[in-house]
Amino acid sequence: GLGSLKESKDTFLRALERVKSNNRLGFYNQFLYNNLGIMFKDEGDFYKAETYYFKALNEANNNDRAIAICQNNLMEVYLLTEQYDKALVSHKKSLDHWLKLKDPNSAEIGKSYLNLAQIYEKLKDFDRALIENAKAKRILLSDKSDNARLLLARVFTTEGRIYGAISIPD
Repeated sequence: GLGSLKESKDTFLRALERVKSNNRLGFYNQFLYNNLGIMFKDEGDFYKAETYYFKALNEANNNDRAIAICQNNLMEVYLLTEQYDKALVSHKKSLDHWLKLKDPNSAEIGKSYLNLAQIYEKLKDFDRALIENAKAKRILLSDKSDNARLLLARVFTTEGRIYGAISIPD
């Protein structure tokens, strides 16, 4: 329940103070800031979540995985607050860093293209949404994992919504 979220947040805040007092920077701060951002996002405090994600980014020190995660988390905040242009920028940065770390034909990368398609859909850039959705579909059709199959269902649902939006005049 909410009590456990508050307890977790308090624990992370205390841990952050201890890390700071011991001058232990880098990964620990990045990890703590990112998790605090997640907790504030879950509570609906998007301003504090964004603030902690930016602090985590400042501590990421060119760590592609940490940057990708922070940018993805920022994208989630921007989607929840309907700041779709910012969501797009954050997600493109996240994808750039994931592509340095993962197989470009992995389900994780397919999911990233699907997320881009859904952001472009929100921005009503349907042509670009279809392009990104097609990238996701190509990758996910070649992956036989359960995760890819679940994501593929989202790809087809997204595709149907986009074509539905195109065929219905404003």
